[in-house]
Amino acid sequence: MQITDLISQHLPEDTLIQIAQQAGISSPQQGAMAGKSAIQTILQGMSNNAGQAAGVQSILGALDRDHDGSILNDIFGMVNGQQPAANPRTTDGSGILGHILGNRQDQTVQGASQILGIEPQKMMSLLVSLAPVVMGLLGKMRANNQINETNIQNVLGNATQQQTAQMPGLGVFSKLLDQDGDGNITDDLLQMGMKYFSNK
Repeated sequence: MQITDLISQHLPEDTLIQIAQQAGISSPQQGAMAGKSAIQTILQGMSNNAGQAAGVQSILGALDRDHDGSILNDIFGMVNGQQPAANPRTTDGSGILGHILGNRQDQTVQGASQILGIEPQKMMSLLVSLAPVVMGLLGKMRANNQINETNIQNVLGNATQQQTAQMPGLGVFSKLLDQDGDGNITDDLLQMGMKYFSNK
């Protein structure tokens, strides 16, 4: 089973809408798109990290220590804190996101917010909520011996490509992480995103 299959199974559109509503995004259409965009951003950030040996070891180490896939048994309870995780790091979305996006976190959140027309704090809250769930998906694959140091970059890279193929506009969020880090989102990138999402 590929990670895109697990995303479809555990994070269908109605689930993304509910998680987005918890983050303060009331519009179902906007919430679904923001949720898909957040997943794409997280996957792309991890794919970038997996391009380096240290990044591979960091991701696999985190999966082995903190993410066994148990979060998938009660996503809403874990995300909203009603069901505490046995390991607090399992649901530490802020910490996970910081590792995934690093010094590009602020510019990525700002860029995604502009493209989607969502307040930055709501986009950040959504990313923080979904980061542990995405790690849980990968943790489930790891527990089933589907991810190792040899194939993890391909797994993550293929996942971002498949998501983009299904919804071409999601490629905008991959490009956010390819910026030079100066905090500026180019006009072309913004217009590309607005043009796509305004038709949805």
